[in-house]
Amino acid sequence: MYSRTYLIGNLGKDPESKMTSAGKTVTTFSLATKGVKDVTDWHNIVCFDKLAEICIQYLKKGSKVFVEAQIKYDQYEKDGKKVFFTKLIANHVTFLDDKSIVKAVEPTNDYANIDNSDLPF
Repeated sequence: MYSRTYLIGNLGKDPESKMTSAGKTVTTFSLATKGVKDVTDWHNIVCFDKLAEICIQYLKKGSKVFVEAQIKYDQYEKDGKKVFFTKLIANHVTFLDDKSIVKAVEPTNDYANIDNSDLPF
């Protein structure tokens, strides 16, 4: 079984990237969302490989994104006590505030000027 979540929010700080010993890129960032009673909830997002490279290149503190991710619960030991935490492994990240990306996918009304003789059918 597999858990998935969808979030829209803003990055709390610039993303951080590092290479694993296997040569893979890992990028992490914190995402702020509005929770119950307008309380800010913070989420730890982790991206791998090509998605990690794209996120480190284009995202910065304050960027608005849509994240589709798998929920991962983890733990570590500190001073003899177990510390539990949640991280979200991103499968897909959509940049919501980059005007050039939004503009590139906006539909146009150029279809009104199409000459039907140019159509292949």
